[in-house]
Amino acid sequence: MISSIKKPKLPREQTYIYKTSQIEKVLNENNIETNVYLNYKRFYQNCDSKCIFNVLYWLPNENVPYDRFYVSIHALKTDDVKLIMSKMNDIALPAFGKWAKNILSLPSNSTKLNHNMSFNVYFENEDIFIIAN
Repeated sequence: MISSIKKPKLPREQTYIYKTSQIEKVLNENNIETNVYLNYKRFYQNCDSKCIFNVLYWLPNENVPYDRFYVSIHALKTDDVKLIMSKMNDIALPAFGKWAKNILSLPSNSTKLNHNMSFNVYFENEDIFIIAN
């Protein structure tokens, strides 16, 4: 369930790697009903980060009594998005859904649950790679 969306307008030469509807679809396909916060981010030419899709899982705590996912969707140059779109849709999105579903299937007292759980997709040399923990 998407709880909030922050999505700034982009310059013409940039494109977000995912639409909100694509995230909603993978959440629905994996029966993920946890709160999800979407934060779209612009591409900055001087930014060293090559992370283009980042998801953090947050456990309940004293301030927020429910678990949630924070999803950051980054923009790239439109030509770069065209290069990797099929891999993002065919590999990264299903992997994200599987990762999130696995987390939510763990019992609340599981030792595998921690505050550093993340799913990251990086763009480098016209390709993507995934690091998840």
